[in-house]
Amino acid sequence: MAKKMNIWFIALLLLAVAGAFISAIAAQPFFLILVAVVSLIVGFININHSEVTGFLIAITALTVTAVGLSAVLGALPVIGEFIITFGNAIVAAFAPAAFVVGIRHVIRVSSS
Repeated sequence: MAKKMNIWFIALLLLAVAGAFISAIAAQPFFLILVAVVSLIVGFININHSEVTGFLIAITALTVTAVGLSAVLGALPVIGEFIITFGNAIVAAFAPAAFVVGIRHVIRVSSS
């Protein structure tokens, strides 16, 4: 049975995409704080114990790929700046959630 995506996860993804399209917004402290807060909510609420491994693998792959694409394709004349901004937005959007999920998992494993 397919699970419904959580509204916080969708909001985080939309914020990252919006930040990539509007690079002037992505550089604002207000935007970065908003993304970090939504990401922390995703990390605390959206991921349960059975989803930790898959979530951390997916987020690691996503952020490494985003950084790699930024480094490789960032020099392209037309879309390079967009790709760099998109990579930065993806990392900023999902790194706090991965950090929270990872810390929660370490605490859970060490206490059992």
